[in-house]
Amino acid sequence: MKRRIKIINEIKDKTGNSPDIIYKDFPINNEIITLIYSNSVSSSTYINDFILRRLDEDKNNIKDQDLFNYIKNYIPNNSMAEISSIKDILYYLFSGFTIIIFNDKNHLAFENKSKIFSDVQRSENEKSLKGPSDSFTENYEINTGMLRRRIKSENLWLKEVTVGSFSKTKIGLFYLNDTCDSKLVENVYKKIKNINIKYAGNTTYILDAISNTNRGIFPTNLTTERADYACQLLMEGRIILMCENSNEAVILPCMFLDFFKEPGDYYEKGLNIIASRIIRMVSMIIALVTPAVYISLMAYNIEAIPNKLLINFTLQREGVPFSTI
Repeated sequence: MKRRIKIINEIKDKTGNSPDIIYKDFPINNEIITLIYSNSVSSSTYINDFILRRLDEDKNNIKDQDLFNYIKNYIPNNSMAEISSIKDILYYLFSGFTIIIFNDKNHLAFENKSKIFSDVQRSENEKSLKGPSDSFTENYEINTGMLRRRIKSENLWLKEVTVGSFSKTKIGLFYLNDTCDSKLVENVYKKIKNINIKYAGNTTYILDAISNTNRGIFPTNLTTERADYACQLLMEGRIILMCENSNEAVILPCMFLDFFKEPGDYYEKGLNIIASRIIRMVSMIIALVTPAVYISLMAYNIEAIPNKLLINFTLQREGVPFSTI
């Protein structure tokens, strides 16, 4: 009993006795267990239906010496963890788990997350006429499932890292083990593990932390909110970086030509894709070169402009108080 009370007092002390953290003592025979959960991230309905009701129905059939094992094995829950340290207790508590504190040194955490994220929605920023239109959400598990649903292969591997001393945000690195360069995976994984920040709100925080030495003029990563596009780039040997509470994925690394792609390209014929990308590149060159040519002619080589065209330009600029440059 002293151990259980000591742990409860330590949790209250570390959380400032926050009012959204609920402590409920539950007597079973000669023992008392304490359920701890945060009603802001946990579902009280799940707790009542799958933990409290089950304990209340079976409490007379549980022997004191089998209390821990009985609750561990017979409480219906698809995600349960056995924990012992205060650090783990606090992590699971704020991740939407219900913590059951025993008088023993080991304790249990059952997942009872409340639905505080948006459902799968249509892609708003990367629309295309062909292909699926579903996009990533703020829920990490749903995003993981959207990749697993499309790539049903044992070669789709996942490495997870927890980043942020305060936020403890889960970061996932997805890659195809038989396609992606293992040195690249280890390099990115090592960089993310060495991130030392207090708060990681979304993928932008992670990119800022791992790109602080990048001095190139072009970005080395690409973001997308479409799961089908992420899977297509996975097949090309890229790494998909996904962050808890973020509705976008990051593709690492990316090349200059990747910015001329768009998700709908993968649903067109090969020749159509090549033609579309050539048109995009030519359009970019025209957009960059045309203003420079105009300024050079109007400001420095005006004699090269035909007289009729020059008169037209002059009339258009009439009343503009600034020079061409």
